Amino acid sequence: MIYVIIAAAAAVLILSAAVGYIFFKTSLIRGGSDKSIGSDGMKLSEQWKAMLSLLDSRREWMSRHTFESIEVESFDGLKLRARFFPAEVESNKYAVLIHGYKGSDENSILLPLMHERGINVILPCNRAHGDSEGKYIGFGWLDRLDVVMWCRWAEKRSPDAQTVLWGVSMGGATVSAASSEDILPKSVVGIIDDCGYSSAWEQMVYVVENSMHLPGKLCVSLGNLWCRLLAEYNLRNVDICAQVANCSVPMMFIHGNKDDFVPFEFGKKLFEAAGKKGDDGRYTDGFSKQFVEFDGAVHACSYVADTEMYEQRINEFLDTIGI
Repeated sequence: MIYVIIAAAAAVLILSAAVGYIFFKTSLIRGGSDKSIGSDGMKLSEQWKAMLSLLDSRREWMSRHTFESIEVESFDGLKLRARFFPAEVESNKYAVLIHGYKGSDENSILLPLMHERGINVILPCNRAHGDSEGKYIGFGWLDRLDVVMWCRWAEKRSPDAQTVLWGVSMGGATVSAASSEDILPKSVVGIIDDCGYSSAWEQMVYVVENSMHLPGKLCVSLGNLWCRLLAEYNLRNVDICAQVANCSVPMMFIHGNKDDFVPFEFGKKLFEAAGKKGDDGRYTDGFSKQFVEFDGAVHACSYVADTEMYEQRINEFLDTIGI
C-alpha cells in the first residue's frame, strides 16, 4: 500500500511540474506562443483590424525616414537593441516608446506625432523580443530596468536630456514599474501608461481563467515555480501598483472601457494607487496624474478608437511637462 501512495504522490509531482513548465514555456519563453496576443473579441474586432492597418502605415513611415540601430547592455548582460529616430533639428527632447507582450511595432503608433514635435524617438525591442537578446520575457519587471538603460543612453547623447516614457499593455506596465526606481534618471519628466496591468500575477490569473478557461491560480502558481528557477524572478513581486505608489513625476493612464484582456478596472486600480505622498498626505511636489477613458475601446486600441482625442490628450500632456 505504501508503494502505491508513494507512486501516486510521485505522479502528482511529475504532473504538476509538467503543467507548470508548459505554462511557463508558452507564456514566458521567447517564441513560446502565438505572436498575436489578446482576447478573441479583441482580435476579431474592427478596431484591431484598424490597428493592424495603422501598423502597416507606420512601417511604411519608418521605411521613409532615417534611423540608427542602437544598443545598450542590460543589468544582466544582455544586448538590447532599438531603432533611434533623431529629430530633424537637434533637440534634447526624447521619447522612449515600449511595445507590449510578444509585440513589436505597436510602439510606433506615436512615432509621427513625436517626430513632428521635434522629439528624438527611441523604439526598443524588449528583452526576448525582436532584435534584442534574452530567452525569458520579463513581463515588465526585468524590463523596467532596461528602460533605465535607454534613458541613460539618451543622457549620454544629450547631457541635458528631457525624456518621456510611453508604453502599451505590457509596455505600459513596464514604464509604470520603472516610475519609482531610484536609478531612474532625473531626466524622465513624464510617464504615459496605455492599458497596462496592475499586477502580473493578477493579470495572468485573469487570462488563464477567462481566455483559457483553466484554474488560474493553480496554473500560474505552478508556472511561477519555473519562472523563479529559470528566469530568476517571482511573478508575485511584479506589483505595478506598489511601484507607481512611489512615483514623483507626472503620469497619464489611458484605458479603453471595453478592454476584456487587461480589464478596465485594472487600469483604474493602477491609477488610484499612483503617487508618492509626503507626511502631510499630499502628493510630492511635481507629481500629478490623470486618467483618460476611451469609450468603446478594446485592448490596446484606444488610439484607433478615437485618434483625434488620443493625440489631443498626448499633446496636452507633453505641453504640460515641457516636451
